[in-house]
Amino acid sequence: MANYNYVAPIEYKSYSEMNKERLAAKAERDALKVQRLSAGDKQRQKYLDQLSGLKTEGWSTAHRDEFLVQVEDARRYIQNTPINQLDFGPVSDAIIRMQGLGDSHAKLRTGQTEYETHFGVNAVDSEDDTWDATTTYDSEGWEKRLNTFNNVGLINYSNGRGDFPNPNYDPNAEPGTEGSFRSVREMLESQGIAIETGPDGKDYANVNGQQVPVNGGAFDVADGGFGNLWNGDKKTRETHAPVDTYLNFKADGDGSSLFKTLGTNYLRMVTNGEEDQDTAHDKLKANVMVYLTGQDPSASLRASAIRMWEDKYKMEWEAMNEHIARAEAAGGDIPPIPETPWEMYAEAVAQEAGLKAKPGTNRNRNQTNQDRALLAFTSRSVDRPDTQFTRELGAEDFDWDEALRLSERGVEILDLVEEVPVYNEDGSRKTTQETDSDGNVTTKGVYKNKLKEGLDWDGTRLNLGADDVEFDDVGLDNVEVFPGLNIAIVYATGYIGGNVGLDIGEHGDAWRFNRMFGGSKGVAPYTIINLTNEDGSIHNDYERLQTSFTRAYGTTNALQDKLREAEEAE
Repeated sequence: MANYNYVAPIEYKSYSEMNKERLAAKAERDALKVQRLSAGDKQRQKYLDQLSGLKTEGWSTAHRDEFLVQVEDARRYIQNTPINQLDFGPVSDAIIRMQGLGDSHAKLRTGQTEYETHFGVNAVDSEDDTWDATTTYDSEGWEKRLNTFNNVGLINYSNGRGDFPNPNYDPNAEPGTEGSFRSVREMLESQGIAIETGPDGKDYANVNGQQVPVNGGAFDVADGGFGNLWNGDKKTRETHAPVDTYLNFKADGDGSSLFKTLGTNYLRMVTNGEEDQDTAHDKLKANVMVYLTGQDPSASLRASAIRMWEDKYKMEWEAMNEHIARAEAAGGDIPPIPETPWEMYAEAVAQEAGLKAKPGTNRNRNQTNQDRALLAFTSRSVDRPDTQFTRELGAEDFDWDEALRLSERGVEILDLVEEVPVYNEDGSRKTTQETDSDGNVTTKGVYKNKLKEGLDWDGTRLNLGADDVEFDDVGLDNVEVFPGLNIAIVYATGYIGGNVGLDIGEHGDAWRFNRMFGGSKGVAPYTIINLTNEDGSIHNDYERLQTSFTRAYGTTNALQDKLREAEEAE
């Protein structure tokens, strides 16, 4: 046998057969490609469908606007990114987070609805009102809260950016203090801390090595910081001392003082013998009680009464019933019930009229008619001027700046008083805001006039009541003489706050305000005159005052006699 290797014969394929195989392989590859593309397209559509199904019902404007921008960016990313490079996970996580924050914030709409129930003829009364505080719901407050809801508290919000608010902001804070700045940016800039823009386009400040964000978008604001957004504004009820109530209380908010008017009428009745002192006093007290316990009491007067009562008895008025119940439960004697706040306050207000002697004095009903008349008008020794001296000096009804500029005695008035800051009940400085023509807001502290310490205010007050005494053709309410200061304060009567009064006097006269009430003439509430000149001789102004008393009472030394009688009556 021959020695050789076996080789199989070559198998020949036709061109037609080979072409079929090539086409079949291509078809298989195309099928796989289409399958992949189809699967990617379905996934892309799924992602896009997820974006289309998102809801923003009840969202804030800022949340909705920023969310829609994010969604649109995500849609472009999904549409334009090759399917094999598409990573929807981070996009989905960001959208889910934003969805949760937006939905959570939208729940505050419940509070908005509750706030709106306090409007209209069928408004729901606030259950938060107490004797010393009220809760206010108004359209201005509603608009303010809605704005905060929609911009999530960001300041100067625009194009998805706003400054973070200062959490310690207090509109009544002293200018320049930390609490006086509305935003974190303003507060940090006031401290000289530089603010720079970060790579994310947001602003940051380096505070003790920490990057503190200064601004951001709606979704950068912490969730849950708006729990009290739709609560009404709490306002402490204004309270008044009895003397202020007597002098200034107006039944309908305008007109003259109700109790002072009634007190003056009762004084005239006592003087004319139409009423005895006790009856007149009790009638005025009853008038005050109407506004404390009547069908439509004054909340402000009731608050004033309770505050006065609690200060005296060092306990809460609302705890009186509990106080008694505890004593009964313990089997002890029921403690004596103190006078009510209403009785206490009404008595104090009525005392300001001077219709009868105050408790503890030696005066009685067996005095002479002259003494009783003096008592009715409460002429007496004093250790300070009438409360209207400092009150009127700061009243907006009178243009004191102009009056003191024109008056030769203006400097002397200013020498008697000093400005002191006014504080809120919580101890913070009271401020007011002024807006100029450019819209710039300036915060200024509030001040009031106070008598200077160390001055010799020992003197005598003559309350003239119904007596017809005039000085420079101006009817007088009372005169106070302070020898240690060499002055007399002469108070006008007959003027009404907001009314120009009498057209008298020449430019620069002590009683006259030039430009008061828009340029009209008018009578000042009081003027100050000297008793003596530098050489000890009687001052011309005081001599004219003496003449006024002589003319009114018909006796040469009427003023000196009245002063002596008032001093001896104590």
